[in-house]
Amino acid sequence: MMVMRWLGKLAFSRFGIVIMILLAVGLVLVFVEQRVSGPMRHDDQVTGSDAEQSNESAPNEPMDDGDVVFEETTDPELSPEAVDFAMEFVEAYLDVEGKRQDVWLQELEPFLTEYIHESLETVDLEAVPADDVQGDPIINEDQVDVELGEGTIHLTVSEDEEAYGKSPVIVELDWTPA
Repeated sequence: MMVMRWLGKLAFSRFGIVIMILLAVGLVLVFVEQRVSGPMRHDDQVTGSDAEQSNESAPNEPMDDGDVVFEETTDPELSPEAVDFAMEFVEAYLDVEGKRQDVWLQELEPFLTEYIHESLETVDLEAVPADDVQGDPIINEDQVDVELGEGTIHLTVSEDEEAYGKSPVIVELDWTPA
């Protein structure tokens, strides 16, 4: 009983409070050090410019950052069918006049991954930024860029049926205003 009373007085004295603060700081430092020196520290990550420099010196060799091996891959350009698919999507995407949101989304569903389809659920049909295609699509590996009246729509198309359950499919969609 006497020891408990003595520990209680010590804990709430100036000396006890200083000891508790030092213990708390020490614990924080231990946990921070464990997180920083874990398997992947921030300074171990390969940035885009680092990867490019590594590839310039040995373009056909895998890059190694210590834990993960990256191999240089080049995706072949999309098939003509995939480009036609992307253009069909753009036409369906722009066809909003007089449609309800749910009908428009249902028409887009065969073109999109579930994630992209869900992200379009918040689109205000009145705010779709264009109504017609201006010129031919520009194809760069798996990306199709389509010039529209008020900007460019960027579509990343995958032909990997195993990964997405359908092929081709739009896996990314972005918009750049003019």
